Amino acid sequence: MAIIQSNEPDDLISEINVTPLVDVMLVLLMVFMIALAVVKFNIFVDLPGEANPVKNFNTLNINISEDASGSIFIDDKRLTNNTALLDQLIRLVKEHDGIKVHISADENLEYKNIAALIATCKKAGIKKISFLTQNPKN
Repeated sequence: MAIIQSNEPDDLISEINVTPLVDVMLVLLMVFMIALAVVKFNIFVDLPGEANPVKNFNTLNINISEDASGSIFIDDKRLTNNTALLDQLIRLVKEHDGIKVHISADENLEYKNIAALIATCKKAGIKKISFLTQNPKN
């Protein structure tokens, strides 16, 4: 509080004491801030509904292997050549919604053989191709 001393005892103090006013305003500000944080504003919106049917994907994982001699295997079934592989893959693409091919090839196999496998898979319409490897031995 501000105390103003004057020489005469009956003098009127014409100044406003601002300290209690500021204290009251700060308390009110805090009350309103807390009240606004507690009160939740809910806006009710009528959202449109949509039916999302559950899709049953008929996916298939195929392992294609080629050994060092150039023999091609689909899941341990030996095929004669890339044409037989293409025919088998086209039949599987027609039967299933999605096919994932995992290629494993001998490390001594030439790159052109692996490229031929990838080209055959692409001709059949397969988009997801991965390569299987093993961790190097230390």
